[in-house]
Amino acid sequence: MYSTTLVSFGLVAATITAALSQECLGAGASPTKAAGARGMDPLAVLEQTQALNEVDAPAAALLDRPEDDWMLVIRAGAWLSRVNGTYTASPGSTGVVVQNELQLDNYEAAFLGEAAMSWDRWRIQLAGFSFATSATSIASSDATVAAMNISAGDALSSTFDAWSVAGEVAYRIYRPLSDQPLPWNPRVSGADNTTADGHYKTDLGFAPVIGGRGLYLNQGINDLTTGDQVTSAIAAAYLTYGFAVDIRINLRPHNDVMKELVVEAQGLWGTGFDSGEWLVDVRATASLMFTDSVGLYLGYRLLNFKAVESGATFDGSIQGLVAGLALRF
Repeated sequence: MYSTTLVSFGLVAATITAALSQECLGAGASPTKAAGARGMDPLAVLEQTQALNEVDAPAAALLDRPEDDWMLVIRAGAWLSRVNGTYTASPGSTGVVVQNELQLDNYEAAFLGEAAMSWDRWRIQLAGFSFATSATSIASSDATVAAMNISAGDALSSTFDAWSVAGEVAYRIYRPLSDQPLPWNPRVSGADNTTADGHYKTDLGFAPVIGGRGLYLNQGINDLTTGDQVTSAIAAAYLTYGFAVDIRINLRPHNDVMKELVVEAQGLWGTGFDSGEWLVDVRATASLMFTDSVGLYLGYRLLNFKAVESGATFDGSIQGLVAGLALRF
């Protein structure tokens, strides 16, 4: 319809131009100008008309997305966790399964803190926890733990302490629902995934992650029957790498109580050095923001690892649910 109108308009313009040229000749106009007017091709007139009248459709305005601004998220929570694994005090010693022989399988409310700075596609995170548990038990069989000989029936008092710090860098390389799914794609704001205040309705991201973790362990066994005791300390470090996915669902248009739901999952493998052997770090978190700054979160953490130092070995895990407060600035 639009192109047909332009063609008709061009032909009419060509006819008018030819008529004007005849009048110019009759009025004594310059032969050169008249010849130029008389020789004008109607198609050329059409092309000029299109060039003069063509109006480009306005490009969609690029929105300043709040999700891409600088943001600091601090999470502080209680990690309801317990330890599982095998402790070997020295080469040749009996491997002690801590949740069985030592009864060190109680759930403890360990402190866990995380701070993440994000902007655009980047996220830098620091995290740490402190875990401690203790228990008494009766030895079910004879065992040799380093230089200490335990007899069946001995009363034992055991402790296990661990703390750790970790740092990571993640880059959300693929955001299929955003204005720019990949970093090299042109940025185009989509109205179908935009709320009235410029937020995404839903934002999904996939990110490679690289980082490091330091881990300190202290395992102690005290034979209350004989008075002997053994303590082993292990400090290990790991280079970690893996993948993370997150989805952010904007709840603002639907209610006045909840602002946003953020669901995150991450899996990392750790290559050990300085007493570290290997490590697996699995995390899943759901955060519900009641304001733009305050929310609650619930999640799960699994830290599975093997560490060896001065002949002492611990091969096990710390795992459990975590819940706490989320602050966003």
